[in-house]
Amino acid sequence: MADRVVVFPGAKPVIGLCQQTFCNPGDEIIYPSPGFPIYESFITYLGAQPVPVHLSEEGNFTLSGMDIVTILLNGAAKSFSWIGTRIGWALLPTVEEAEVFTNLNINYFSCIPPYNQEGACIALVSPRSQDSVRHTVTVFQERRDLVVNGLNAIKGINCQKPKGTFYVFPNISEVCENLRIMDMFRSLPPDLKGETSPSTLLQMFLLFEYQVATMDRKSFGRIGAESFHYLRFCFATDTESLKEGLRRISAASEDTERFRYFSNRGEHLS
Repeated sequence: MADRVVVFPGAKPVIGLCQQTFCNPGDEIIYPSPGFPIYESFITYLGAQPVPVHLSEEGNFTLSGMDIVTILLNGAAKSFSWIGTRIGWALLPTVEEAEVFTNLNINYFSCIPPYNQEGACIALVSPRSQDSVRHTVTVFQERRDLVVNGLNAIKGINCQKPKGTFYVFPNISEVCENLRIMDMFRSLPPDLKGETSPSTLLQMFLLFEYQVATMDRKSFGRIGAESFHYLRFCFATDTESLKEGLRRISAASEDTERFRYFSNRGEHLS
């Protein structure tokens, strides 16, 4: 199996190189939405045709059995809390494909910095890693449960429990209705409406009026996503900050007067 593994400066290059290697201009490329934004943007960069598979909230935003046509990607950033390391790897279906990607890797990037290679090697083989990762997982599970339970306690928010990340992706459709965000969005001029969305308006309201940073739905795939209303929250911070964030989100979700003031100012709408 080792001869089918190729190491890259992060997992992101593999996504683009897969599209570039296996597809031609005009080909249709199926990708998950919501998902990492490069899925969609790199497809159009190549001149291919993006075809989003809109993952359902009921299915916990996952795809079904695809192992026989799948390239497995991983990296050091999330597993070892080593953000910015830029080292990842891919398990290709065949040795021949791994050789192609090795050549692409060499020509695009030359090599991964040696200190990153050494660090990743230690993280993967050190006997201390298991305990460290186990501790990190326990802490993040506690934070996840705090955030999921806290969001689901807020009227108008429905949040699935993620299984392997430090982000949540709650449905905020009802909050948008309660704050009259949907009405405001429908009243926007066409040029501004094309630059924003109901979830974006809530994102901006939370940021500029309540100092809570989130990401809107269109940041994770724009095509065909107009009727989906979600925000992404990150819980990779301390517990007290998360509790305060939940308190502010709860207050904002019922603050129709303040949202009206925010929208009437006409600033930060996209």
